[in-house]
Amino acid sequence: MIQPAPDEPLRFAFAFDLWDYDDVAAHAEAILERLQSGTMPCDGAWPADRVAVCSRWIESGKPT
Repeated sequence: MIQPAPDEPLRFAFAFDLWDYDDVAAHAEAILERLQSGTMPCDGAWPADRVAVCSRWIESGKPT
């Protein structure tokens, strides 16, 4: 994720769209790391079994 420089304005924009398959598939490993660390989603960590499903999806080739 590219951080804005101190002199750049802040905008409400994300590095990728979690509703877009291609964006999620491209960033799957980073998303999984955040899920495993509990820093994502912002409203609370997922339970381990739900994180395991995401991991299985990645390991199985990220099918649509």
